[in-house]
Amino acid sequence: MAFSKNPLAIAVVAVSVLGMLASGGCGPRDPAAALKARAQAFWDAKVAKDHARSHAYLEPVWKAKMPLETWITSHGLVEWPRAEVWNVIIRGSKGTACVQYDFVVRGGAVSGESGTAEVGEPWVLVRGVWYKEEVAPLQMPEAPAACGPPPRKSLDTGGSA
Repeated sequence: MAFSKNPLAIAVVAVSVLGMLASGGCGPRDPAAALKARAQAFWDAKVAKDHARSHAYLEPVWKAKMPLETWITSHGLVEWPRAEVWNVIIRGSKGTACVQYDFVVRGGAVSGESGTAEVGEPWVLVRGVWYKEEVAPLQMPEAPAACGPPPRKSLDTGGSA
């Protein structure tokens, strides 16, 4: 093989591999940065109504119980015009994404209701990747005090907290 006899090619591959190992692999070294990025990407997908993309962030066990078609159906009445992950808390392989989102109900008995919520959204690390953990509908815990202050008070204020 020409590759094995080319010292320059071997050196380039070795330097690349060593650089990747020194930086902690291909992804972010900081677990908090990785969780915050994945949680924000999940919420960005929900805001964009990209249900297939948001479904991809579900914990594998939950995803198996919640096929994409069911996930899409479960999102018919509520829209999220804005969402921000402002902090994360990590304890081993468990994480909490501190999320503030605006919501608008588009159907049902409370159609037209809107507001802002702060939640402590549970995430779990599975084989080096953060996934949104299963939570019963309407059972999302409030954001814990450890999250710190949210980025703004409500949908209506538009200002800082």
